Amino acid sequence: PDAEALRFGAESLSFAAFRAAAHRLADVLRSEGVGRGERVAVMVPNGLDMPIAWFAIAKLRAIVVPVNVTYGERDLAHVLSHSGASVVLSGPEQRPGVVATSVSIPKVRSVLELTGGEVAVGAGSTGIGGTQRGEAEGPSATANEPVAIQYTSGTTGFPKGCVLHHGYWIRLARTFRDLAGLDSDDVLLTAQSQTYMDPTWNLVLSILVGGPLVVLPRLSASTFWADVGRSGATFFYCIGTMPLFLLAQPDDEELDRGHRVRLAYCSGIPPLRHAEIERRWGCRWRETYGTTELG
Repeated sequence: PDAEALRFGAESLSFAAFRAAAHRLADVLRSEGVGRGERVAVMVPNGLDMPIAWFAIAKLRAIVVPVNVTYGERDLAHVLSHSGASVVLSGPEQRPGVVATSVSIPKVRSVLELTGGEVAVGAGSTGIGGTQRGEAEGPSATANEPVAIQYTSGTTGFPKGCVLHHGYWIRLARTFRDLAGLDSDDVLLTAQSQTYMDPTWNLVLSILVGGPLVVLPRLSASTFWADVGRSGATFFYCIGTMPLFLLAQPDDEELDRGHRVRLAYCSGIPPLRHAEIERRWGCRWRETYGTTELG
C-alpha cells in the first residue's frame, strides 16, 4: 500500500493514497446519482485526475468516457451526446467550454470541476467537496461488464465509440506484463494524452506489477529523454511518429544513454530506422499492433 503508484511532476501518490482518492471521488459521484451503467465523461489534462476519475467511476460500476481536451464544440457535443453521458468531470480550463456545449445536450445534468482529485465546491457541484470520508464499496464487476467507451481518432469522420470491458484492460495488462517481463522493480512512463487507450492499459499494468506509472504533461521531443532519465523509467510505450521526432533532436550522449530504459514498445516503428533507434538509445524497441476495439 505504501509503494508509489503514480507520479506527475512533483506530485506522487502511493497505492493506498490512490485508492483513497478514488473512493472519495466515487462518494461525490454517487451523491450526484451516478450508478451502474451510467456514463461519466472525463475531460481533464494529463495528471493524476484521470486515473483517480477512471477508478472512481469504475468502482461505481459506471462507464468512463474519456474526452480529448483539444476537442472543440463540434467533437465535444458529438461525444457527449453519442455516449449518453449524464455527468461530466472537467478540468478548470475545460469547464467553460463543457458547460456551454452541455446546454444543448438534455441528458447532461451535471458538470463538475475536478482538480487535484477533488471536485471543486461551487463549481457546478452540489456543494460536496473533497472532505468525503466514506469508502465506496459494492458488488464487484464481472470481466465482461463494460467499464469504458473509448473514442477513436475519427480520422475519416466523427470518432467512433468502442465499448470496452473490465476484462479487456486486464487482458492487455497481463499480456504486456508477461511479454515484457515487468515486475515491481520497473518504472513505467507515458507521454501520451491520458484520453487515449494506451495510458490506461499502462495504468492497469502498473497496478498489476506493483510499480509506479510516471505521467508526463505531453510529449516534448526536446525534453523527453531528460524527463525519462530523471524519472528512472525502465519501460514506456509510444506510437511510431514519436521516435521520428526524437531522432530529429541533436545527438547527446548524456541524454541518449543517461536513462534506465531496457524496453520500449512502439506501434509503427519505421522499419528502415529500427536499428538506428536501438543503437542511439541503447535499449530494445519492439513492434506492437492493435486497434482500440481489440487492443
